[in-house]
Amino acid sequence: MVQEAPARPSCKEEVQKIPESQGSSIIKKFKEKICNGPGSSKKIAHGQNPRPDPIEPKLPSRR
Repeated sequence: MVQEAPARPSCKEEVQKIPESQGSSIIKKFKEKICNGPGSSKKIAHGQNPRPDPIEPKLPSRR
């Protein structure tokens, strides 16, 4: 005799809903990472140079 499988919950019941506030905060953190770069967790102040000065000295102009 064939036994019936137990009823599966619908897709809506299986999906765990993430609260909007948590989801939006994740998006904000992701956007900050894009703006600041992956290696920096600190925000760069407005007008501050995001790239450090080169290690090599600047060469004098050719004349």
